Amino acid sequence: IKTIVPNGKIWGDTIQNFTESKTRRFELSFAIDHRASLEKALISALDVAKADARILASPAPEAVADALTPDGVTIVVRGWT
Repeated sequence: IKTIVPNGKIWGDTIQNFTESKTRRFELSFAIDHRASLEKALISALDVAKADARILASPAPEAVADALTPDGVTIVVRGWT
């Protein structure tokens, strides 16, 4: 991937170095149908996160219901890698 940054941005703005930290938090969101079991969806999403060796056990990943939409319920899964 090639990124081009204008000189004015480099000299005039603050630069955040995201690679300095050894761990990073990710957040994934997806929707389930209103008729689906929210509890089963949250447990399944969390089980998938816990089974992935790239995701740290501590701090523990989490799966939460985030929003109620006309199309369903939005679930968010967060974890650290």
